Amino acid sequence: MEVDYSLTEDDFITFQMYSSGESAQQRKKRRRRRFLVPILYSLIAVYFFSSQEPVIAGFFLAFSAVWLFLFPVYSRWQHRRYFRAYIKENYRSKIDGKTILRLEDEGLHSSGCDSEGTLKYSGVDELIELESLYLIRLKQAMTLLLPRERIEATQLDEFMKEVSTRTGLEIKDHKARCWK
Repeated sequence: MEVDYSLTEDDFITFQMYSSGESAQQRKKRRRRRFLVPILYSLIAVYFFSSQEPVIAGFFLAFSAVWLFLFPVYSRWQHRRYFRAYIKENYRSKIDGKTILRLEDEGLHSSGCDSEGTLKYSGVDELIELESLYLIRLKQAMTLLLPRERIEATQLDEFMKEVSTRTGLEIKDHKARCWK
């Protein structure tokens, strides 16, 4: 059984956003940035309230509230923008390049525009289903991306079920997972 596909810039961005959202270190960093600015502005507002300047204090409080609620939107936009530039620079050769992934007795055989090789089934660490991608995570800190839009749905589902059977791993459903 084999699937052939090509990856777009959006597929790589989706993967990078998912990986960033799953990273505890990245989530902690974003949480710190989200709450640190409103806390500092609230402290400044308290100072202005105590100095009998309620209008200026109100502006600082309003800005801290706006920051608190709009930061997730801003952060998501900022990360997408950063990942888009990163992908254009580093994945130029892989975008729109044809990749063939074939199931063989000894493992997954992958051949693409710049590499070819067989990945043993024992080297597969995780199978993940996202809204627009299937991910096959390998133990060598690599991930194979399979786009759902450019592979026939039944063929892709059968392929992933067969990979799941051969590796003995369950496919984790992360379709509803949102970026944090």
